[in-house]
Amino acid sequence: MARVLLVDTNFSALPIFNTLESLGHTTYLAGGKRRDFLAKQHPNYRFADYANPEAFAILCEKLNVDYLVPGCNDLSYASCTTLYHLWPYKPTTWQGFDTTSAHGFIHDKAQFRKLCRTLGLSSPQVFNPNGAAPTVPVICKPVDAYSGKGITVLDKPSESSWHDAVVKARHNSRSGRVICESYVEGQLYSISAFIKNHRVQNHVLVIEYGSANPFAVDTSHVADNICSALQQALIKELEAMSNHLQLNDGLIHGQFIAVDAAFQSDFVWVELTRRCPGDLYSQLIEMSTGLPYCQQYVAPFLGLNHMLDTGMFIPETKAWVVRHTFSVPEMKFLAHLKFNESVPLVRWVPIASTGDCLEPSPTSRIGIGFFKFDTAIDAKQFVKKLLAREIYHVE
Repeated sequence: MARVLLVDTNFSALPIFNTLESLGHTTYLAGGKRRDFLAKQHPNYRFADYANPEAFAILCEKLNVDYLVPGCNDLSYASCTTLYHLWPYKPTTWQGFDTTSAHGFIHDKAQFRKLCRTLGLSSPQVFNPNGAAPTVPVICKPVDAYSGKGITVLDKPSESSWHDAVVKARHNSRSGRVICESYVEGQLYSISAFIKNHRVQNHVLVIEYGSANPFAVDTSHVADNICSALQQALIKELEAMSNHLQLNDGLIHGQFIAVDAAFQSDFVWVELTRRCPGDLYSQLIEMSTGLPYCQQYVAPFLGLNHMLDTGMFIPETKAWVVRHTFSVPEMKFLAHLKFNESVPLVRWVPIASTGDCLEPSPTSRIGIGFFKFDTAIDAKQFVKKLLAREIYHVE
């Protein structure tokens, strides 16, 4: 029986933890937040600031872990990658991590844009944040933030608004670095693909919306009626990136904007990551398609790459499930949720507690709900009401 360290204690890591346990491993958890879900409820939790390489290495040595598995946040994945490459005493069984250079090109927004230019991939125009204000609509954002934090869109940039947008982005960046690029109108999607030998084995497309904050996804479901030309173009570019960077087998998850309303192959990449997405994205895929998302995610870190073979799991829509993160567009204190109509809620994951001060999205979340429908039409009608914020209100 192997000893595995899962580097995440957030509730979104629970399905990963359960998968590791189901594979027969003794699973430990590392994190610096004692009040996180997994930290509170599991005896194998170990307090550790995994941003500190020395403390992280000491914990791994103390636990004598055979495998290391990143969780659902960027810092977890980055820290695991760093430890893998810099710790001279790492176990020989550790595997599944890309080179530090490849990791940088994938997870750093500025380097990712350079990669897109190098390979001629679908990408917006990039502007120098220290230069003059562009004459076209732009979006300015931190290179290392997430969920819409620090983002500004300028339809008609002036020198003053341009300067303010850059300052805001820098303030929300851990490294103080920003990226500014042409603003592209269209529909936001994500693609989760599992690669083996630089070829996509399985992939799922999800359509994504923001109701409380246009730059923070809070509503999503598996996409249907996506034309084959778009899917083929996405897969071709993912495989080109994988081959160029010599990525290890496993998950590659990206967001993109479909520019053409007819869903042709006109799109631009927003960002990529190799970590498991948060807010229980894995459960949206598993409940909708039957694809064992978490099992495929952990497979390369455990040396189980054969689980990624084409044909082992063919994702197909088996249920129409909508995932919604409950949040507010303005500050409120939470008393209760009031639903304006009956809803087919099949899973509820609470995050906030009664009496909590809810900051505007994406800072605070009340909980995550999964809703199941008989048809795609019913699911899409429900999504329209969610986006109009007609289904519930917070009191």
